[in-house]
Amino acid sequence: MNYISTRGNNQKISSAEAIIKGLASDGGLFVPDEMPKVDLEFVTSLQKLTYQERAAKVLGKFLTDYTEDEIKGCVERAYGGGKFDTDAIAPVVNLKHPSVLELWHGPTSAFKDMALQLLPQLLSTALKKTGEKNEVLILVATSGDTGKAALEYANRKSQEVAAAAAALKCREDEVAAHAESMAAHVKELQKQLDAVNAEKAKADAAALGDSVKAAGAVNAITAKVNAADMDELRSMADMACDKLENGVVVLAAVNDGKVNLVVKASKDAVAKGVHAGKVIKAAAAVVGGGGGGRPDMAQAGGKVPEKVEDALAKAFETIAEQAK
Repeated sequence: MNYISTRGNNQKISSAEAIIKGLASDGGLFVPDEMPKVDLEFVTSLQKLTYQERAAKVLGKFLTDYTEDEIKGCVERAYGGGKFDTDAIAPVVNLKHPSVLELWHGPTSAFKDMALQLLPQLLSTALKKTGEKNEVLILVATSGDTGKAALEYANRKSQEVAAAAAALKCREDEVAAHAESMAAHVKELQKQLDAVNAEKAKADAAALGDSVKAAGAVNAITAKVNAADMDELRSMADMACDKLENGVVVLAAVNDGKVNLVVKASKDAVAKGVHAGKVIKAAAAVVGGGGGGRPDMAQAGGKVPEKVEDALAKAFETIAEQAK
């Protein structure tokens, strides 16, 4: 869809270009060169949607040079994030006889928030789409609340950009580039940290081999270890169990006052009567938690970290009773 001037200028431009220009060069307003066709099925499909979903679907009919993701992003930034004091954005309230469409729930309590929260989003996206590099200056002349709503949004965004520039120690026009560079750096650091943690988990799992004890007819490892989360704890248990014949591994870790427990049993240990799910249930009860799982693997959580050693002792006792 293209846009033309109401004053007869036949020049056609895209919706992004029309949004940037604001007014046509001949002083006219931009309007679609043809109206989109909608049927009853389309209208009916809008009924069960949220305000944001409905807005995105309707805008898609008019902003055909915007991608679906671009439109959804504009709509979410305009109407999401708690900017409106109701999730309905523009609720319809039934007053017995008439129904009232409430348009005052935006940040300035003006009905023009409905449009002026969205327009700057469409404008900033249009600038990126067209490759416009010049700074945008918004001038407002108003005798009512239109300017207040527009300037409120523009000022807030300007303050956010200035704050970001100060934090990144760069010019405001360099914020996006610096943010992208920092995100890439953080991603690389996380990759390196994951590699270090993986090597540490391997070393910790290997060291657990020194603490093997006989528990009835099987070999058992019960230990409190340092693990950032349940995934890391499971990984350590898997690696330790892989190197343990006829074995059961019970590991516990404490993070932020919460207990994580994992039990891993080899196939031959399971064949001798060990059931990881029952072991974890007995141990978790000691630390005020619960959990369960399969005969060969189970996990649980708890909330009494000072009793972790008692829980490990209970797990060892349960294993010994199962594998007599």
